[in-house]
Amino acid sequence: MLKKPFWIGSQFAASFLTFFFLLISLPTSSEELAQKQKTEYYVFEDSSQVLSLNQAKALKSEQRFLPVSANRFSADSSGSVLWLNFYIPKAEKQSAKRYLVIGPGYLDQVMLYRDASSETGEEPWLISGDSVPFSDKPVNHPLHVFPLDAEAREYYVRSTSEGILRLNWSIQSQDEFAAANQLSTFWYAILLGVLASMILYNLCLYISIRDTAYLFYVLYHFSAALLIYSLSGYAGQLLWPGFANSTNSVVPIALTIMNISGPLFVYNFLELPRYLPEKAKQFKPILILVSLLALPGLALPYSLGSSILYTCSLIVIVMIGYWVISAWRAKVAAAKFLVINFFCIVFPGALGSFGFEFGWLPDHFIFSHMLELATAAETLLLSLFLASRIKLLETEKNIAQKKNLQLQSSFSQKMVAKLEEDRSHIARELHDSIGQTLSLVHINLRSQADASETSLSPMMDQQQTLALLKQTISEVRLLSHRLHPSQLGRLGLITALDSLVKQCRIEGTPLFKVDVSIQEEAIPESKKIHLYRIVQEAVNNILTHAQASLCRISLHRENNLIFMSIQDNGCGFSNILKENSGLGMTSMQDRANIIDASLNIESTPGEGTSVTVSFNAA
Repeated sequence: MLKKPFWIGSQFAASFLTFFFLLISLPTSSEELAQKQKTEYYVFEDSSQVLSLNQAKALKSEQRFLPVSANRFSADSSGSVLWLNFYIPKAEKQSAKRYLVIGPGYLDQVMLYRDASSETGEEPWLISGDSVPFSDKPVNHPLHVFPLDAEAREYYVRSTSEGILRLNWSIQSQDEFAAANQLSTFWYAILLGVLASMILYNLCLYISIRDTAYLFYVLYHFSAALLIYSLSGYAGQLLWPGFANSTNSVVPIALTIMNISGPLFVYNFLELPRYLPEKAKQFKPILILVSLLALPGLALPYSLGSSILYTCSLIVIVMIGYWVISAWRAKVAAAKFLVINFFCIVFPGALGSFGFEFGWLPDHFIFSHMLELATAAETLLLSLFLASRIKLLETEKNIAQKKNLQLQSSFSQKMVAKLEEDRSHIARELHDSIGQTLSLVHINLRSQADASETSLSPMMDQQQTLALLKQTISEVRLLSHRLHPSQLGRLGLITALDSLVKQCRIEGTPLFKVDVSIQEEAIPESKKIHLYRIVQEAVNNILTHAQASLCRISLHRENNLIFMSIQDNGCGFSNILKENSGLGMTSMQDRANIIDASLNIESTPGEGTSVTVSFNAA
């Protein structure tokens, strides 16, 4: 049975796609206007960028201008100049106002010429474009709007853009212009409201729970909003009306933030280091590559820099798609959210946006506003998934707490068993060794007392009795040292390890070597007793089972990690024996867990065993 967030996401994606295909079937406003106006349009692409108005007129008279049926034309090269020519008849009413609306908003310069050489000569009648401060535009509008005469006239329009050169146009009456402007403002206001509310909501979540995934969500969608409103012209109208070339300045910055914050969001949302560590290793070099590509994208002229940044965007999209698929195949719980979001919204939205900008898709409301529609849908859906992620994280936290309680209970049981084993060992040592020796001393002293009374010879002389007492004292000291090494508290871990090795250097035991390249002060005090016990247990296993001739104990530091290893060249053991290990290995693992260290035991039959402990030096 599908979980609720996944079901909601699927329904949302299906509804969005249905709405998408319904809108595709509707006729476009440009087509309706073209049929209504009955105006013929002609275009010419000037790749040399030096064509004057008179030269354009001459080319028009030579029929070098191409007639177009739709109100849209894209240049083959971004470095070209597009000329548009049309003739508009006299208005039905002398007082009627008509407007020429040119888009998109990111065009650098749009010049309107009236065919009245005696009035303007080679100079344009009106100028608009992103290179002109918004306050100097002919009409206060995010697109490039020019008022037209009521008289019948022929017009020429010269447009340039450092980026993609695409020209959309329409001639509207005053009522049509007011209605279209009101509708456009309404929809962009709704989009801004959606983006702003979701950004603020997730920013509050980040401040509350400090999950960096929410911070990168905020950065990504803030830059997406900045990109949309810069390309549409609203940013120049509302934020910096006196600043020219705003699009060419803001768009590269917004794209760079998106190309960096997008992968960082996916990286944190999917928790790649936790679930896909191998994929997480690929993240850093790819992010460095994207960042390095972004530098020339920011520094170079817009025409070249934007191409580099769009290439970065394609790399990022492919990379995110690869991560999402990998996480989904690995059954990462959060991956199903991104599968819906990426393949139903982000990926088709990016393809549609690129396809329309490059002229591969027809002029339609859906395709012309693909970036806005996809961003709105993706923002809402992803915010829903982020909210569901909180519940998912809480569930995982509860599971982890239960598992931790189980581990603590298991650890307590193992520690009790270990304590009982140690007590039994101490009891055997006291009874079998020390107890028997003391009994023998007692019998000998008793026999000496009896011998002095009866003139009989004692069992042992005084020197033999003293030797037995000395042996008993040594055994008591050795047993005490095993229970708690006195050097550890007084002189440190390194000295305690040397003392342990000296005790093991007796005839018939392996050759022990200690290799230490770290200062005693670098090892936290709270970890020393546990590290010593791990070494003690490993050495005891070597003496008991390994049949080794050499044992090497090393302690060194690499960057922020401290490594301790115990290696022998003994008989080793198989994985089956490792899986069915006794309390010794379990005790080592438990002690490693206590000090938040990683324990790795590697062994191959006939090739020895290696026990490695690594932990953070901080």
